[in-house]
Amino acid sequence: MLVFEGQSYTYADVDKISNRIANFLLSQGIKTNDVIVLVISNSPQFIWTFLALRKIGAIPSLVNHNLQGKGLIHSIFICEPCMIIIDNYETIQQNIYNVRDQLVNIPLFVVNTQEPTSQVTLKEPRWPLLDPLIKEASDEPISPDYRSSLTLYDKSCYIYTSGTTGLPKAVNVYILKSLSGSAFCSLIGNTSDDVIYLALPLYHTSGLIIGLFGAIESGATAVLKRKFSASKFWSDCCEYNVTHVPYIGEFCRYILTQPDYPHQKSHKVKTFYGNGLGRDIWQKFKEKYNIPKIIELYGSTEGNCFLVNLQDKVGAIGRLSPLMNMFRPNKMYLVKYDLDTVQPLRDKNGRCIQVDKGEVGLLIGKYIPEFDLQMYKSKKDLDSPKIIRNAFVEGDKYFNTGDLIYTDDDYFAYFSDRIGDTFRWKGENVSTLEVANVLRELDFISDANVYGVKIGNFSGRAGMASLLLSNGNHLTEEQLAKIYVQCKENLPSYAVPLFLRIQTIMDLTGTFKLKKISLQNEGFNPKIIHDPLFYIDHSSECYTPLTENIYLKILIGHSRL
Repeated sequence: MLVFEGQSYTYADVDKISNRIANFLLSQGIKTNDVIVLVISNSPQFIWTFLALRKIGAIPSLVNHNLQGKGLIHSIFICEPCMIIIDNYETIQQNIYNVRDQLVNIPLFVVNTQEPTSQVTLKEPRWPLLDPLIKEASDEPISPDYRSSLTLYDKSCYIYTSGTTGLPKAVNVYILKSLSGSAFCSLIGNTSDDVIYLALPLYHTSGLIIGLFGAIESGATAVLKRKFSASKFWSDCCEYNVTHVPYIGEFCRYILTQPDYPHQKSHKVKTFYGNGLGRDIWQKFKEKYNIPKIIELYGSTEGNCFLVNLQDKVGAIGRLSPLMNMFRPNKMYLVKYDLDTVQPLRDKNGRCIQVDKGEVGLLIGKYIPEFDLQMYKSKKDLDSPKIIRNAFVEGDKYFNTGDLIYTDDDYFAYFSDRIGDTFRWKGENVSTLEVANVLRELDFISDANVYGVKIGNFSGRAGMASLLLSNGNHLTEEQLAKIYVQCKENLPSYAVPLFLRIQTIMDLTGTFKLKKISLQNEGFNPKIIHDPLFYIDHSSECYTPLTENIYLKILIGHSRL
């Protein structure tokens, strides 16, 4: 069963509608391995259009429907599509309309994802509406012959990286990975009696593979939301008797910021599963909402490293032990790294150096020859920067996750930071996650986004924290002093933030990850930042408002930090 905005569809309904779309696309000349761009929000239309494409062996390219301008055009063209299907949602139509002159040679259809009876308004009258064309198509089942040539090593779809460090990259998602991801949900106990809450974007791996595919694999009921709403979360769970909730990034943290809901403990949710649940809120989240089990996992759309914490060990992303590596074909190791090159350090023989337990290392995963497939769809070589060769023996090949991990005495693994987020100050590496977690311990701070900023000709980057307050955007002198004490008592001196910025809303990616690039580029300049800014004042043991005059003194080194 699929439930969406008051409408319910059985699996048989979805199957028949996807057959209609598939038969229509066949009539338009679409064939196996043709690429169709989907710019569609979370909706039943996304699901049955995706399934229709897979029935005929075509490849859906899942473009983030929030993109516009250069990022949107780049994402559309990189996969060389022969058709585009877009949502009739007003902002999506507008974004496509703004770049329409560059899309004149690609057939484009609009699908109605709003109320079934609503009048569809087209931004461009020449764009054909797909819905009436589908109704006229046959719902006869699609012959498996259209897929007979496909193997596990063929593409299932294209999913795009979030583009936090540049333009999105199209990741080749192979059938093997799609099947493995959906099978994971059976491993954690999903059955046809369960109700899975799908609020993550379907254009992303977690929403599509761990969420939707997992529901289909087990025959569960899927409660689909157009977008995540923290304020409506528990009321939805109680209304639909939700039992399983996939999550990602800041998903759980935003639920915690909401006022108490009368039935937030009297629900039927059995399991939260996903990645990115902060260690600092894990136990609080579990106890406040009476969550029986949390399953934290680690992986990436393009990578070959996968870990899962099935023991409900607080903060852990799985286990990484020498014994497990003996039986694991794609072995994973934590190695010493160079922060500047984002590459492993090598010993005198040119080999990678494994770290000790408790020491932060770069996670790398060995490629198995039969699964050594191209990561990104591109005319340029985008794979090589992610590849480590001759790591331990001549000729071996490893995937560089770019993630910093450490293990405890029992070999439970914990996420430390993205190597690109970690920065160097006073010759030391600063973990942005460590600093953020220390700041989040203060009851008046709802969230913290930590990053490094340049100061004139100083080497390295100084720590800066953008804060989201629990109430309003004003910090009292007492609170500023508490932040100073909290950081000084819980962080090494080089990791204490030198600057604070107060924001009323945190800028997130479509997958609930904090954006840092724009904040880094703005630095701590009060001329271009209108949010309240503060700098560390050791003489008063407090953070003090940052004025333009003080800003200039800092740049020329006349103000001690």
